[in-house]
Amino acid sequence: MNGNFISYGDAAEMTARFRANQDTILADAYKGKGILYRCETFDKAWFTQLLNQGAAGLRVYNGMDENLETRAIIVAVDAGGHDIVPLLGADAAAGGYVLEEGSQIMSKTSTE
Repeated sequence: MNGNFISYGDAAEMTARFRANQDTILADAYKGKGILYRCETFDKAWFTQLLNQGAAGLRVYNGMDENLETRAIIVAVDAGGHDIVPLLGADAAAGGYVLEEGSQIMSKTSTE
């Protein structure tokens, strides 16, 4: 099983480091525009629905919406590490779910 519990102090250091450096990874044209968010919050029910697809875990992808703002894309994965995703075409009703659009909190380093 992948994962690691860390202390709250370590988590606070890591998130502070991200906030302090997030605009440095962007091209100048995108700095200070709130493209990279500090965090995104999802209700428990959404994760429960993903996990109830027979999932062994969850995978988080980085995505970007049409406004060039980053978004977390969350999919369930099976025991083999394969994404459980919606099927296309006639069997679409039998496919999985993909979660996106949580509540975003912008970093203090971006324009709020």
